[in-house]
Amino acid sequence: MLEKNWRDLKEKMLEGEVLALPVKEANRGGLILELYGVRGFLPVSQLSLKHYPRVENGDKEQILAELQKFVGVELKVKILDVNSYENKLIFSERDSDSEELRAKLAKYKKGDEVEGEITGVVNFGAFMKFDEGLEGLIHISEIDWQLIENPRDVLKVGEKRKAKIIDIEGGKVSLSLKALTPDPWAEAGEKFKKGDIIKGKVTKFNTFGAFVQLSDAIQGLAHISEFGTQTKMKETLEVGKTYDFRIASIDPKEHRLSLSVNLTEPQETSDKGQGEKSAEQN
Repeated sequence: MLEKNWRDLKEKMLEGEVLALPVKEANRGGLILELYGVRGFLPVSQLSLKHYPRVENGDKEQILAELQKFVGVELKVKILDVNSYENKLIFSERDSDSEELRAKLAKYKKGDEVEGEITGVVNFGAFMKFDEGLEGLIHISEIDWQLIENPRDVLKVGEKRKAKIIDIEGGKVSLSLKALTPDPWAEAGEKFKKGDIIKGKVTKFNTFGAFVQLSDAIQGLAHISEFGTQTKMKETLEVGKTYDFRIASIDPKEHRLSLSVNLTEPQETSDKGQGEKSAEQN
């Protein structure tokens, strides 16, 4: 009987059937559902935008509290993965969008501009409601041309915004705020040239090196290889202070600009390997 149940689960997955199942339990990672006597898992990442927990700072206890509200609630899901050998059954709510939602989305296409309200701000971006019952995700990389560390610094719940639709996949809508503003890198090739000595403000350290603000929306990277070690980098530079840098390479099309703390350009230069020393603005 158990073997037949697993076969039936596999068949449901292959058919892509939408299933209405009640939530049995909740944990910090997602929800527990059951079908044919087999307990399955619905990860938080596979929840629909409508049900995704919008929790400040990603607090795990608050996320759990939000997920527990779904216990006993019936959700429409599809089977994402079945593996009887590993006793694994994974559900997804993201691919089970209603026909009504798809009908509403049918009038929109990639490139359309929409106006709506920010309904939630999370670590990886923000959710924006538009039209009747439609909601899209503004990924952190689509908020602004400049590097955004925390979406909550620039977006607030209840704020009215205009955005551009950059992708529609099933019932998932991806939105962009920065697509409605000019790309500052379009003029970067004229403003910044390889070999130029420019002033820049150090904004952040990471394992790759030091991020340096050159203008409101243009940042470059002084690669860790410029210093040898992170300790040496932090001895040489200080976050929040302005220094002179030499532009080692620039690629406006790829939004990349590499900086050097050595203000004297080497006699023989090579662009080889510059890609790994570049800062990319997503």
